[in-house]
Amino acid sequence: MNTVLSKTFFFLIATLFCVQTNAQHNIVGKWISSQDGDTGIFSFEKNGFLTITVDGETIGGELFDFEGLDACVTYTLTPTKKPNIFELDINIRSASNDSTIFLTAPGLIEFIDKGSLKMAINFEHEEIGPLTVEQKSKFRPKDLSPASEAIVFKRVK
Repeated sequence: MNTVLSKTFFFLIATLFCVQTNAQHNIVGKWISSQDGDTGIFSFEKNGFLTITVDGETIGGELFDFEGLDACVTYTLTPTKKPNIFELDINIRSASNDSTIFLTAPGLIEFIDKGSLKMAINFEHEEIGPLTVEQKSKFRPKDLSPASEAIVFKRVK
């Protein structure tokens, strides 16, 4: 009987820890940053879509015009070996059923706390289409230092 109680207690503690960790790393919502006179807003949706607004110009979401084509912007987060740091991949893809990827922008995100994060993304490479694992590794910022042009974002309530 003690074994059942101790296993149940362990399971309860592990579950509470996982729920707390997931809440700390919840990207879903609107994040804003103002730096050097520019304002950027990233709106991460629960369904994997992303809308980016920089100085009033918006791209992304579930449907927008990308060089004359119907496109959407999606994102994926992948944990790294470092706590609170995730790989972020932003994909501009066809909004049609084939979901062809036009461009991938690899980045890094560090969750500072529940209301702020630091983000560095490489939109500047010249590769078109989906990136291989090797290309993502090559183009992804290596860290979130000032040299990586990382920007701090605050969650909008």
